[in-house]
Amino acid sequence: MRLSRRCCRQGAWIAFLVFLAVVYICLQTRLEGEEISPRVVGLVGTSASSLSATAPTRSNQEHFVDSADTPKCEGDISSFIGEGGQFPVVLLAHQRPTVLNKTLQSLMGLEGFSPDRLLVAQDGNDRAVSKLLDEMKLHSLQHLPATRSTSGDAWKIAANRIARHYKWSIEAGFHHFQSPGLIIVEDDLIFSPDFLTYFQATAPLLDCDPTLWVISAWNDNGFEHLVHDRKQLQRTQFMPGLGWLLQRKIWDNELAEKWPMEISAAKQKVQTLNWDHWMRDPSQHQGRSVLFPQMPRAFHNGSVGTFMDPKMHQRYFAKIMINQENISWKIPSIQSSRELDPDVLAAQYDRYEARVIQKLKSAHVPNSIPELSQLMLSKKNVLAVWIDVDPESSGPVNQGKFGAVARFFGMWHEAKRGAHRGMHELWWGETHILLLNLHFKVGYIEGSWKNSPDGRCTASPAVSLNAIACDPESKLPCCSSGGWCGQSPLHCDCKRCFDFRKMLPNYRQLMPPTAKVFTSQDFASATPPARIVTRKMCCAVRCLSFGDAQVSLAGSHFVKGPSVWLEYCMGDERQQESTYADHGMYRAHSMCISRCIVCMTWK
Repeated sequence: MRLSRRCCRQGAWIAFLVFLAVVYICLQTRLEGEEISPRVVGLVGTSASSLSATAPTRSNQEHFVDSADTPKCEGDISSFIGEGGQFPVVLLAHQRPTVLNKTLQSLMGLEGFSPDRLLVAQDGNDRAVSKLLDEMKLHSLQHLPATRSTSGDAWKIAANRIARHYKWSIEAGFHHFQSPGLIIVEDDLIFSPDFLTYFQATAPLLDCDPTLWVISAWNDNGFEHLVHDRKQLQRTQFMPGLGWLLQRKIWDNELAEKWPMEISAAKQKVQTLNWDHWMRDPSQHQGRSVLFPQMPRAFHNGSVGTFMDPKMHQRYFAKIMINQENISWKIPSIQSSRELDPDVLAAQYDRYEARVIQKLKSAHVPNSIPELSQLMLSKKNVLAVWIDVDPESSGPVNQGKFGAVARFFGMWHEAKRGAHRGMHELWWGETHILLLNLHFKVGYIEGSWKNSPDGRCTASPAVSLNAIACDPESKLPCCSSGGWCGQSPLHCDCKRCFDFRKMLPNYRQLMPPTAKVFTSQDFASATPPARIVTRKMCCAVRCLSFGDAQVSLAGSHFVKGPSVWLEYCMGDERQQESTYADHGMYRAHSMCISRCIVCMTWK
């Protein structure tokens, strides 16, 4: 009898263990069979459960979500806009009355502008600036700090002064206006006709997409030859600035107390970097993205400033393509059931990633630089260009590792500008280019930790395609310089450590097995293909004042008088470059944008 009972108990245990084994195998099979979706990074330091609670639901990302699943955004911003509220503008100024006047003229000509929703925050008491603001009867406040740092490196002193003025201006703006957000601009910008309505249309997405935290009007790579669609919205973890919307709750809960403006009382030395560099740090964005338009809604008009000179402006700002059409955006309201504009809805995380996946599935994958150049000049192609290039070794302009890639495409030499999960979206005429960086510093390979059950990770892989990360949602989310997953400061905070909670996955798992992965050496000696601007730009400009200037150019002219009209057309950029060099048309075009109220139409 005892033996029989013992056998029964043993049989029951064996059956139970077999049952557990079957369940485990089924779960593993299911997990391995599922497509691994991109991870959404939540607040740094939160638990795995809280991360999953804040992340948006991952529906089937291979298809666009049905209209029945369209999110109805609810929150402070959506309620504010739905009830007819319009965002106020805080304009930061210092001691440049001429460029400030152009900025104000441009701003006041925008649809939806009201002087009651503008606050000019003046750094100091420059008389010419104060006089201009008084003459225009605009509400302004002067920031007169009791003390200013005068010791240390000049750039650090300047960065500290600007950061202090930014904080003072933002706090003054939120105190003056009872709105859930502020549009922040500086005194050297010219605006698109739809600049204000762009923010009204896009801002509600902040309420229903926790992967976003800021909206910008600027595209760092919005050059004439790299943009195509006026309404397409893109994502980046690199804060662009130059006209941006800040949420009150982000300011109150995350940024205000730790804003980079403190000075050591003992040494009187600035202890921080530029405010915009600080905003780009993962500790601030926490894996969240900035939404920005493919075609910028602002033009940087100032060629001389604290951190700007004519050479830098000519290289990176003069050929930025500002939208000059008054685009119609759907503004969510109670009457429209608070529905988002279709182009705004397409930027919601699930839909955005679904679009990328669709593009990658149909994309041509070049296997050599000559083939890439040929495909770039073809019409209506989608190209997926896979690269493995260190994003932090940019070095001098166009000389670092990514500099060779940047020179080829004619974009910023800093790899992180405008990138989303290591991907840049560019246009070359009618050809859509997805430039995808797989370097381990850009983003981790989703699920790679399953290949390392012993807790090892790849600290500095020679080949990024084989890099093993730590699970960001586990208790050991960081990789030490020695290649072990953990959660201590030695794993997360050292110079060569990787905190994967502050990173996003790259697109490695969507790369075809036979795809060519280019390196910086492949681009080093490559001749870039001819740049293409697919439309002719006809510029009709009313120049406010050129004094006694009288210049004759190919296809255009200036005449004497206080107010004249100028009109000229420019063809594709290959022709423009020689024309500019021979006749100065490019300088004239820049002068018009900077000195005039500009009205452009595309033909």
